[in-house]
Amino acid sequence: MVWGKGAIQVFPEVIEVEAYAGFKGAEQPRVFVWRGRRLRVERTQETWHQQDLEGKRKVFFRVEASDSKSYLLSHSSDIDEWSLEEEPR
Repeated sequence: MVWGKGAIQVFPEVIEVEAYAGFKGAEQPRVFVWRGRRLRVERTQETWHQQDLEGKRKVFFRVEASDSKSYLLSHSSDIDEWSLEEEPR
């Protein structure tokens, strides 16, 4: 996807997330910041876990944000990093 003049957006994109942290770590995203916009998670539509060949785990969250768009967020627990995985819909 092209953004502006000559800029190419590559996903996943590391983002800042405020999450509810239960006894299992970062369980549910509540608020995230993407491109300077602070977006509230209104609803989690779907959650799933995935493990790569090296054994690293990611938790994926399909969420509806305060701008009424759907976002695919992921959390890598081994490095405690949140990412936006694809262009919002």
